[in-house]
Amino acid sequence: MKVLTLVAEIPLQMNEAYMRKLLKIKSYITEEIGVNVSLVVMSTDDQPKLIVFDEIISLNESFTNIVKAITRGLADNIGDPNFLEKAVGGVESS
Repeated sequence: MKVLTLVAEIPLQMNEAYMRKLLKIKSYITEEIGVNVSLVVMSTDDQPKLIVFDEIISLNESFTNIVKAITRGLADNIGDPNFLEKAVGGVESS
């Protein structure tokens, strides 16, 4: 199984909402895509963001857009040519 580390920076206020979103993202990637996810969360005074594959993704984006951004990075590491369609198709139907 592949392993992916997600690094999140979230503000102290509203951290429950962001944590729920992060756990939903982690769960989806683990269960539906089959990639083991490690989640590192840090406090920040800045805007909430997720750092994956050297890409910074705003946590204010929709769940679907965040998963699409993550799966673009995963697609480079997985040999399945239909990977993106499978991964993102599952997000849009859920």
